[in-house]
Amino acid sequence: MHLDYRLNEDRETDWSSVTEEDLRYRVALGNLIFHVGDKDFSADWGWIPLVDLAASFAEIVRKLESGSPSETFEFTESDAWVRFEKKGEKVSVSTSYGEGVAEIALHSASAAVKSFRERLRSDLDRRHPQAAHNPAVRKLLGAA
Repeated sequence: MHLDYRLNEDRETDWSSVTEEDLRYRVALGNLIFHVGDKDFSADWGWIPLVDLAASFAEIVRKLESGSPSETFEFTESDAWVRFEKKGEKVSVSTSYGEGVAEIALHSASAAVKSFRERLRSDLDRRHPQAAHNPAVRKLLGAA
């Protein structure tokens, strides 16, 4: 699974006072690069709240590892979704906006999501040093 992003430039946001709501809906917007096997589930929409996506994908993987049979991520301000269905030690991935279904080992999905979340946190900290001290950012992306 390849999980990456393209973050839009943001010079307006005061990262020292960003709230969880801001992070889930209004800031750190960009595109999702998402491949599972030969399936491309990328979303080149420019408006995806990437912190929300990273935090939500991490929660989905945690729930699947804890025994949940399926979990769905619904994009903010959209009807689009990504569905993860556990089948033994594998996870089937499908979307409302792309064709096909792809399968990946749950441990590989977990590693890809963890790496995505860590890269996003590091990138935001580098671009916006105040983000490193913001409790809402730390809550959703974890501590460095």
